Amino acid sequence: GPQEALKSGHFVDVLSILLRLQRICNHPGLVEPRLPESSYTAGPLQYRLASLVLKALDRDSWKETDLSIFDLIGLENKMTRHEAELLCKKKVTRKLMDELYNAPPPAPPPSGRPATLRLKPSRLFQPVQYGQKPEGRTVAFP
Repeated sequence: GPQEALKSGHFVDVLSILLRLQRICNHPGLVEPRLPESSYTAGPLQYRLASLVLKALDRDSWKETDLSIFDLIGLENKMTRHEAELLCKKKVTRKLMDELYNAPPPAPPPSGRPATLRLKPSRLFQPVQYGQKPEGRTVAFP
């Protein structure tokens, strides 16, 4: 029986008994080696270096970017999709900036049209007493 096979010391006999015991007990420590101080058996750790490098390089830049300096945080609650699409269409391109920078100064207005006025908003709302003419605040159109 099994005791005689163990006493004989033949490798094949001892291995067959261990395999039978493993099937009965379903214990991996009967065949697989383990550290004497541990009851846990684990295989060696295998690292796939290429995938670790790709994970390190594949950062989520949207989570790491500080958008507060551009005042773009929370726009999804303040702007509709239509407004966002219009905003994208109205963005200033590098070509447009170059054209505006290199453009000649605007021509003076035609003589039949009055010159533009620069008004101070604070002077527009100053009170005027009834019956008095606001001095220096009127413009005569031809």
